[in-house]
Amino acid sequence: MARKKTTDEVNVSQEIRSEFDKDTTQKPKVIAEALSKRGVEVDPGYVSTIISQYRKKLGLKPRRRRRKSRLAAKVDATGVVVAKRGRLAGKKKAVGNNLQVADLHLVKEFVTKAGSIEKAKRAIDCYVDLTS
Repeated sequence: MARKKTTDEVNVSQEIRSEFDKDTTQKPKVIAEALSKRGVEVDPGYVSTIISQYRKKLGLKPRRRRRKSRLAAKVDATGVVVAKRGRLAGKKKAVGNNLQVADLHLVKEFVTKAGSIEKAKRAIDCYVDLTS
């Protein structure tokens, strides 16, 4: 058998709805803080759920979050920009000391043409000596 309500019990959902009706632009965290000042401890996630159901009941549209464009730019070995999902558009993937992926591909080509990493290092040292 269902338990009878006493007169001093608070309907938490009704309190959330009444607080929401005061200002429909309030965030769930703000509503939860306002209710806690009145002695009703509520989690913001619960407030969000109650508000969502209340908005459906009223026939209001659900709130939508804006999303940023997540189409990213990826540079292949030849330096051509290829679209890829995942990162913000226009960003190149940085590796190490501000080197781009295309730079590493050029280094790889140089090392293979030199024959070994040691020969490539010696060639770079000689180039540094010539330029300084």
